[in-house]
Amino acid sequence: MVPTDIHGEVDSSASHEEAADCLIPCLVIRIRGRGTPYRHLVEKELPVVDSYEIPKSAKGIRPLLIDAKAPRLVLSTADGAAFDVNAAIGEKPTVLVFFRGGWCGFCKKQLLEIKRNYASLEELGYQVIAISPDSPSNTRETAGRYKLPFTLLSDSKMEASMAFGIAWRVSDRDDDYYQKLRTASGESHRLLPSPAYFIIGKDGVVKHAYVNPNYKVRPPFSLMLAGVEAVSEMEEMGWEPL
Repeated sequence: MVPTDIHGEVDSSASHEEAADCLIPCLVIRIRGRGTPYRHLVEKELPVVDSYEIPKSAKGIRPLLIDAKAPRLVLSTADGAAFDVNAAIGEKPTVLVFFRGGWCGFCKKQLLEIKRNYASLEELGYQVIAISPDSPSNTRETAGRYKLPFTLLSDSKMEASMAFGIAWRVSDRDDDYYQKLRTASGESHRLLPSPAYFIIGKDGVVKHAYVNPNYKVRPPFSLMLAGVEAVSEMEEMGWEPL
């Protein structure tokens, strides 16, 4: 049983180094001409998400699996314009990052680490699209404050997080913490995403994923880069969906 705090979130002082233990799952590939899938660093298999019932704890999330097609998504840019996520993925392979919001200190550190190392992903032909429940105006504030070189999108209604199976509902507490959530999103749904990223090919297929219900643990950029490099290598060898 994973311990949780009074807000229903995983309560742990786990460090950056423990992130590698939380790949859910890490990588599933098939080499063209071979009938047996090769699983690399898979910690656990999760059930296929046919319908997503929003859990009351981060422990209950059911992330989209490797080899699944990314769901159709149209979200809002920082300026409030419609952004076709699938069309963007079709133009360039993408690391789709889900974070809790610009108000979250752990998210800030993660976004800034990606910023510092973004050129490494661009050299491999990848883009980053980062998604949070923040309203478009708060998304614009975060992008401007940290001068982020990649796209930030608003998922204020949590449609993307639910589609990817990482949304969960916080408890009905009327304290400063949850008031901050309502203010950030402009919505009353009281939903949060578990921090995650999905590496998605131009074909719209999820190739690799990191999902952790413990919001305090964020993977080092080196782990994200290793995933992108592995996916790129496997696609050169001939990736086939299972």
